[in-house]
Amino acid sequence: MIAPLDFRNGRQLEFASSNSTLELSHFKPRRWQERAGDWRELTEKRCQGHPEARNWVLAPSTHTSFRLRPDSWVASTVDDLQLTGLPTGSVKSVARSSAGSATAFGATSSLLDLLPTTDTMPTPVAISKFLPALLIPEADQALLQELATTLVTHNLDQYNNLCVNKDGHPDNRLWVLTQKVEGIRIYRERPRSVGETPPAIPSLLLLGSVVGNLSDVMYGVVAPTDETLKIKSSCIRDGVIDSKVLEELVSPTVEDPFHHVSIQWRLYEDRDYVTLDTSGIIKTPWGERVGYNVSHSVGFPQLPAFTDLGIARGNMSVCSLYRQKANHTVECYTRGFFDLSSGTHSNAILALQTIATQWQSFSRNMECAQMKKLAWRLRKNSDDADMVKISPNLVDLLPELSVSDADRGMLRDLASTLVAHNLEQRNMLLVTKKGHPDSSTGQWKEMRRKDGLRIYRECPSRARGAAPFTPSLLLLGTVDGTVEDVMYGVVAPTDAALRIKSSCVNDGMLDTKMLCELVESSVEDPFRHVGIKWKLYQGRDYVSLDATGVVHLSKHERIGYNLAHSVAFSELPHFNKHGVLRGNMSVCSLYKQKTPTTVECYVRGFFDFPTENEMLNNVALQTLASQWLSFGRKVECGRMKKLIWKLHRNRMDGRSLDSSSSSSSTCSSSSYGSSPNSRLVCTRCIVKKIVRIMAADGRTVLEKKHPFCRGCIDNTLRSDTLMIAREELTYERENEGEEDLKQIPELLETFNIGHANNSIPIPGRAKSY
Repeated sequence: MIAPLDFRNGRQLEFASSNSTLELSHFKPRRWQERAGDWRELTEKRCQGHPEARNWVLAPSTHTSFRLRPDSWVASTVDDLQLTGLPTGSVKSVARSSAGSATAFGATSSLLDLLPTTDTMPTPVAISKFLPALLIPEADQALLQELATTLVTHNLDQYNNLCVNKDGHPDNRLWVLTQKVEGIRIYRERPRSVGETPPAIPSLLLLGSVVGNLSDVMYGVVAPTDETLKIKSSCIRDGVIDSKVLEELVSPTVEDPFHHVSIQWRLYEDRDYVTLDTSGIIKTPWGERVGYNVSHSVGFPQLPAFTDLGIARGNMSVCSLYRQKANHTVECYTRGFFDLSSGTHSNAILALQTIATQWQSFSRNMECAQMKKLAWRLRKNSDDADMVKISPNLVDLLPELSVSDADRGMLRDLASTLVAHNLEQRNMLLVTKKGHPDSSTGQWKEMRRKDGLRIYRECPSRARGAAPFTPSLLLLGTVDGTVEDVMYGVVAPTDAALRIKSSCVNDGMLDTKMLCELVESSVEDPFRHVGIKWKLYQGRDYVSLDATGVVHLSKHERIGYNLAHSVAFSELPHFNKHGVLRGNMSVCSLYKQKTPTTVECYVRGFFDFPTENEMLNNVALQTLASQWLSFGRKVECGRMKKLIWKLHRNRMDGRSLDSSSSSSSTCSSSSYGSSPNSRLVCTRCIVKKIVRIMAADGRTVLEKKHPFCRGCIDNTLRSDTLMIAREELTYERENEGEEDLKQIPELLETFNIGHANNSIPIPGRAKSY
C-alpha cells in the first residue's frame, strides 16, 4: 500500500498514540523533496533497525491489523522478526515475505472455499457478501481517524504549494495531459527524462471546475452506506462494480452531514481496494471552506484476497479537494498515487489510463447531488402522504383583487414601458447571419433546441465578479404562420381561455385565475389585453401583470408582443404551507413577420427564485427552458381555436354534426364519415385533429381527436385570423352570461371525462392537535 506521504520542507509524518500497541512516532515514512512542484521519492532510511517503510505492517492489536505497504507483504507475528531500538511490546506484527502468506489469513482463509470458482461465478457483484465484518477496537479506530486527519492536512499542503500557470495548468515539464472532459483536465506524471520509465508509484492529477456550489458537490460525494455507495457509483459511472462499507468509524451528524470516516471495499473490473475513506468540509485559517474526500489503502489480514478469481488487490492514495471559486463555480483538485507493481510495465500503463478515464466521474458529482435531491423530495412527499388531507383548490383561496383607478393607470403605463424596453433590447441584441446570438461575447450558452427554436441561458460575466446575478433565458427562432395566427394563440383574456391555451401549448401550468382586468379586448383590437393573472406551476406560483397586443412600427412593420411581469399585492396570500413558493419573473415575447409564411420569435426572461439553493435554482431553470419549448406551439393553439370556432359557427347556422346523406360529398364514396361542416366525406378524406374544450364544471379542460375533412381544415386555416378573432369576441359580448363559447354540447357528449386535465386538487398539510 502507499505509505502516508512525507511533507515538504523536511517535516516528517508524526503519529503518537500512547494507548496503541505500536507507537507510530517511531515510524518514519519516506521523505519527499520538492523540485519545481514535482515530488520525487528519496529512498532514505531514517531509522536503524526498522525494515524499509514501504514494507511495514502496523498491527495495533492481535485481532486487527492494517498495513501501509504493497501487497507483496502480509501480516505475521512478532516472533518472526525482532527489531532493536524499540520499546518492549511496541511491535506486535511486522512484515515478512509473502512466502508465509498461507498462515496470514488464518481462519478467514476458509472463506475462499465458500466463493464460487471463476467458471461457476455468474457475476463478481456477489463477492461483497463474503467479506467478514471488521471488529476494530476503539483505540485502533482513533488511530485510523488520526491517520485520516493527517492525510487531509498533508494533501491541503500539497494543493496550496502546487505550481500552476494563469490558465490553471500545471508545469508541462512535469505533467502530461491525458484526459479532458467539460471543465476537468486529468494529467499523468512525466518521467524525468525521455525514455525513462514512469515512477514506481504512478501519480495522476486532476484540475478544473464544475458548475454549482460546495455544499452541492459534497452532497454528491458523501456516501456513508452500502446503498448510497452503489447509487453514487451508478450515477457518476466511476467503474465500481461492487462495494461495501466494512466499518463505520465516524457517522454523519445533523450538524455536520458531510463528515464521514469508514473502511470501505470497492471492486473494479480486475482490481479491488480496501481503503480508509473520509469526507467532510473544513475551514482554513483564513475562513475559507474546503471540501475533501480521501481514499487511502489499508490492510486487514482477516479480509481475503481474490487472486484466484483474477482480481488483484490494489493500493492507492487519492484525495479530492473542492473550493468555492465563484458564486456558481467550484474548483476541483484531485491527486492520486497508485501501486501497480503487481503487473508488467505495459499492464501498469494500461491500468493507469483506465483509472484516468474513471476519474472523469469527478465531474458528475453535481449530477449525483441533483439526483439525490430529487429522490429525497419524492421520498419526503411519499412519507408525508399520511399527513396530507385534500384541501380546496388554491385558486379558491384567492380573494377578489380590488385595484384603484390610479393604480390601474400606473399598471397600464408600466406594461407599455416594459414592452418598449424589450423592443429596444431586441434591437440591440447582436446576432449572426443565421440568427444565433454572437458567440464571441460568451454571454449565451445553448440549452435546448427544437424545430426552428433555440433556447439559451445567460452566463455570468467575469467582470461582474461577486455582484448578484439574476438568471436569464433567451429564445430565438422561427415558426410557420403569420403574426395574427401566433397572437390568436397567445391572447387569453378569460380563465377558460387561459386553461385551454395552457393545455394546448403544454407549458406546465396547473391552474390560473384572472385577478383583475385592466384593458379589455375590443372588436377593433381583439389581440389587445392587459390584466393581473395568477398562475400555478409545480411548486411555484406567480402573480404577474400580463399584456398582449400588436404594435405597428415604421415601414408598416407589425410586431406582436406578450408580456408577463411579476407584481405584488399585499392582499394576495402566499401558499408556502402548501409547498408552493411565490416566484418572480419578467418575460416578454416578440413576434415579427419574417416572410409571408414565417414568424420570427424573440423571447427574453429573467427569473428571481425564492430560494438561495443554487442546485434547486439550476434545476428550476432547466425546467423553465423545457417549458419554453411551448412557444413554438402557439401557432398550433391558434389553429385549433380556428377549428373550434368553425364547429361553433356550424352549430349557430343550424347545421348538425350528423347528416342523413348516404354518399360522400367529395368523392361519392359509400364508405364515409361525418365532418364538422355537416358534409359526409369518405374515410380517406378525414383527418383527426385534437380539440380542447371546457367541461361543464368550467374548470376542467377536455381534449379529444375529432374528425375533420381535409377541405374544411384547409379552408379554415386559410381564413382571416383577425376576422375570426373579431367574430368570436362579438359573439361573446352579445351572449355574455349565456352558454360559454368554449363549451359545445354536441362535443361534450362525445368526450370521455377521463381525458380531464388541470383539475388536480392541491394537497394541504394536516394540522397537528
